[in-house]
Amino acid sequence: MDEIRSIEHGARQALVGLGAELPMSIPDECIYAYYRDGKPIGTAAYIQNIGDGEDSIRIYIYAAKEFRRRGIGTKLYRFIMRQIDTEHYDVVSGAVIEGGGCDQAYEFCRSLGAEDWQALYRMRYSGPSFPVSIELVPYRDEYYEELARSKFESWRALSADYGFDAVPYSAREREEWRRDAGNIFVRLSETGRPIAMCSCGENGHMHGLFVSDEYKGQGLGRSILMYCINRAFERGNREVELSVLTRNPAKRMYLELGFRAFETEHYFRFSKCVKHGS
Repeated sequence: MDEIRSIEHGARQALVGLGAELPMSIPDECIYAYYRDGKPIGTAAYIQNIGDGEDSIRIYIYAAKEFRRRGIGTKLYRFIMRQIDTEHYDVVSGAVIEGGGCDQAYEFCRSLGAEDWQALYRMRYSGPSFPVSIELVPYRDEYYEELARSKFESWRALSADYGFDAVPYSAREREEWRRDAGNIFVRLSETGRPIAMCSCGENGHMHGLFVSDEYKGQGLGRSILMYCINRAFERGNREVELSVLTRNPAKRMYLELGFRAFETEHYFRFSKCVKHGS
């Protein structure tokens, strides 16, 4: 007997054991399992991202390898789309990570009419430290408005290219930066104005690098990146990682410094009108 229902106690671990990706950020109440004779053989889940500029939702569909190409994935997809109020969201998306079996995942997404929307390179650097002399200061909350404005202007063109509805200021972003202040490094101008920044977590994951438009083209971004790589190594990390959209011009700089892509995550955008079917 087949049925799709909310997961039972212990089912999350069983689904992960089958190979499903279920980040801990997804609450149990947003996870459903496809049961056959009482045993989970697939899952559908979702996670919401409510932002100041754009509300999005990401869906996760997975069927155990031995049960694929039998319509189970399609049933899970239609089921999960009926559970969420898709019209409330600007974007409904899912992702496929290149690797074993990814061709089937591509085929599945396209069979559902999903748009091949964007791709993200995950890149890694494990080379030597860099000789760099640049002075950066720890982030302070008083820098937020100036940095947020500069980030918005710096990323405006790329956001438009990908169809993101970017906003210049966000209370949620400000709080995130405040909590991460110990990992954010800022470059000040000669007059003390914040003009660039980058975040480097204790685990060696880097993100959020940008330079104010009026200071671009001076090698500042490269110097900041090298500085943050050195700081990551000083913290005991043997390698650093970052993610970059495939059409982001910064990708070239990362490659020149020795970063190499080790994984590509392809994002698909789904129709918000699926409300029927079995």
